[in-house]
Amino acid sequence: MIDRRAWLYRMGLLAGVAAKPGIFKSPMSAEDAKPERKPLDISAYAPKSMLRVPETMVARSKFPVIDIHTHLSGSRHSQNGVSLSAEREYPERPEELLQVMDRKNIRAMVNLTGGFDKGLAEAVKKYDRAMPGRFYTFTEPAYSRFKEPNYPKNQAETFEQAHRDGARGLKILKTHSSRLMILDLIPCGTPVGN
Repeated sequence: MIDRRAWLYRMGLLAGVAAKPGIFKSPMSAEDAKPERKPLDISAYAPKSMLRVPETMVARSKFPVIDIHTHLSGSRHSQNGVSLSAEREYPERPEELLQVMDRKNIRAMVNLTGGFDKGLAEAVKKYDRAMPGRFYTFTEPAYSRFKEPNYPKNQAETFEQAHRDGARGLKILKTHSSRLMILDLIPCGTPVGN
């Protein structure tokens, strides 16, 4: 049984077909239907933003802020974003950072990449102890030691020492490389955590 609406719809389709000559031509071949594709030259890619909103430049925050995500130091020796040694390097001196912080009304900064062992102790001394209340340094795991026997126990002891050395927190890096490095170090079928 067909209702009135369905009948009108079908009649409209038939009327449309009848009004367009040649509508039942043979379909194009699959090759004719494919548009010609050219490789995308990434240097020519220049998208234009469609976002249209007023822009407000804030030279100084109204209230003092704590920047909880900074990287004030980095490993001197790393591979694919994973620290391979405790030695640290510092792109800026604390005195230079303080000038910018005061100008922008940043009360404190958290250095997430303080490192481990002697490098961490050095970072804490250079920032946290030299400028109390302005810098807070976090420690990070020593992924380069993952294959060593008793790694979990040794890493826990390293975290305890980091706390004694002044670390204020622990940063687990989210780098793709650190996850891959750990997965590469664990043979398939090996129980983890023993």
